[in-house]
Amino acid sequence: MKIKRDFSNKVMLLTFLFLFIPGAYASADAQKTKQPKEMPDAPKIISFTVSPQRIDPGATGTLQWSTANTDNVVISERNQKKLLLVQNAPETSGSLQISPTQTATYRILARKGSRSVSRDVTIQVTKQSAPTATCSITGQISGKLDWDLTDLRGEPLRLKVTEIYMEIPGETTNWIRARLQGRTYEFKNVPAGKTYRIFPNTTRKEPYERVVVCEPNQTHTGMDFEITGPPMHD
Repeated sequence: MKIKRDFSNKVMLLTFLFLFIPGAYASADAQKTKQPKEMPDAPKIISFTVSPQRIDPGATGTLQWSTANTDNVVISERNQKKLLLVQNAPETSGSLQISPTQTATYRILARKGSRSVSRDVTIQVTKQSAPTATCSITGQISGKLDWDLTDLRGEPLRLKVTEIYMEIPGETTNWIRARLQGRTYEFKNVPAGKTYRIFPNTTRKEPYERVVVCEPNQTHTGMDFEITGPPMHD
């Protein structure tokens, strides 16, 4: 019969398609998409700070941190490779006081299983310069201090010897003026280890100048002058 023959033809056609055309048939298992294996959440450092960021030697700073999804947290000092603290779950935040003697970098390491994450902070320690050694120089001035003169226009001019100067030979620095009380002058707390030339602001004096090698923490006395001429003026 014709209907039976048509049915047989259709069956043969379907069999041919499934057997000989690639991809026409695939099992249900093969069509399933493989799902990626779930990885545990990575540990997270929310914050890691140091306050203040700059301190003087001997002062104290504070490390502060906050983490999430961690098994443990390790705080270390990197310069000296020194372990400072180990914090285990469930704690996720904390603080630690530090007192470094020099600039130092600190690291936080947060772990979760085989995964870890880290972050660094640095605290600056101010370098303190050694105190500068000083010395003092003092002396007396004798002779005539008050002088009656005339200026360029012939007008009376009364001057008094009130200024004693000091300079460093060979250096183009401004002269240093001494403090004068009565007939005593003094250069106080000037840098030590230098050679100074001292002279009054007069046209004539004895001696003309004095040269002093200033020793640390010493007061050099006896640097006296006798005034034999009027003060210099414009």
